[in-house]
Amino acid sequence: MSVQKLSAIVVNYHTPDLTKTYVRSSENNFDIIRLILAFIVFLVHSYDLSHSNDLESLTYFLSSKVAVESFFVISGFLIIMSYERSKTLSSYARKRIRRIYPAYIASLLFFAILLPIIECTSYGVFTSLGYIKYLAINAVFLNFITPSIPGVFENNLIPAVNGAMWTIKIEVMFYVCVPIVAWLCKRSRPALILLLLYITGFLYSVLMKNLNWTHAAIFAKQLPGQLQFFASGMAIYYFYDKVIASGRLCLVVVALGFSLHYTGVSDMLYPASLALVLCFFAFCLPAINLSKIGDLSYGVYIVHFPILQVLISLGMFRYSGWGGLLVATVLVIFGGYLMWHLVEKRFLFKNSHYLAKPSQ
Repeated sequence: MSVQKLSAIVVNYHTPDLTKTYVRSSENNFDIIRLILAFIVFLVHSYDLSHSNDLESLTYFLSSKVAVESFFVISGFLIIMSYERSKTLSSYARKRIRRIYPAYIASLLFFAILLPIIECTSYGVFTSLGYIKYLAINAVFLNFITPSIPGVFENNLIPAVNGAMWTIKIEVMFYVCVPIVAWLCKRSRPALILLLLYITGFLYSVLMKNLNWTHAAIFAKQLPGQLQFFASGMAIYYFYDKVIASGRLCLVVVALGFSLHYTGVSDMLYPASLALVLCFFAFCLPAINLSKIGDLSYGVYIVHFPILQVLISLGMFRYSGWGGLLVATVLVIFGGYLMWHLVEKRFLFKNSHYLAKPSQ
C-alpha cells in the first residue's frame, strides 16, 4: 500500500480535531503499546539483575532505554490531552494523583513490609531509622536518595528494591510542567513553544553526556533531558491531523532520525522519529481493546523489579535463567492484574475512559 493511500485512509478515519474530541482507549492502541513497553523493561531487567547467560540474548534486540523513552512520548500526548479536557486545574491534579499515586504507594508499602520478612531480616528493621527514611523518601518519589532497605537484597548484584521507579518522579515533574506549557501554547505558537522545549532537552542531554563528570550520565536522564520526548508526544497531540496527512514526510523523518541516531551522527531527530513510529502503531493500525483484562501496564512496571529481586535472592535464576524468567513472568502478570483491579481502578473517577464500557 502506498504512503498516499495509507495517509488517505487514516485521515478519513481520524479527521475530527483530536484536541477537541474524546479519545477512548478503544480507539487507539496506547494501552497495548504501554503493556508491551512495560514487558520490554521487565525482560531487559531480568538479565541486568540476574546476569544469567541464558537471558543475555534478550538485550541484543530489546532496549529498556527506548522503551522508557517511548513511555515519555506517550505521556506527552496523553497528559496534555488530559489537561486540555480538564475543566479546572484542580480537576487535572486530582486525575493525575488518582492515576499514579495509589498504586505507587501500595507497591511501596507492600514490598517494604514483605521483603524484610522474605529476606529473614531482623524485625528490628521495621523501627530502624534506615527503614523509616526509606519509606519517607520513596513516598515523595525521591527513590535515588534511599533506594535500599537495610538488610534487603544485600547479596544481589544491585541492592535497590525498585530501581525502575526513577522514571516516576520525572513523570510527576512533567505533570507539574504541563499547565505552564499549555498556557504558553495558548498565548503563543504551539510549534515554537514545543520546539524550544525539544531543543532545550536535546542540548541538556548533549551537555551532560559530554561533561567529564562521574554522575553526568545519571543527570542526563532527568527531566530537562527527557523534555525532547515529552515535547514530541505533545506535538503529535497538537498537530495530529497534519502529522497523519504528511505520510511521506513522516517516513523521511523516521528513517533519517533512526539512521542518524544509531550511526552516532546525531540524536537530534531521534525523539521526533520515535514519536512518529508510536503514532503509527497507536492510530494507523486496528485498535486492540484490553478492557476485559484492564490496563496492566503501570502495575507491571512498578512491581516487576522487586519481584525479580526476590527470585534472584532465592536463587531462581541460578541454574536456569529461562526457568526463573517464566516464574517471574507469571508473578509479574498476576501482580499487575491485582494492582489494576484492587488498587488503580478503584481510585479512578467514574467518568474515566478506563471504566467506561466500550461502545458497541
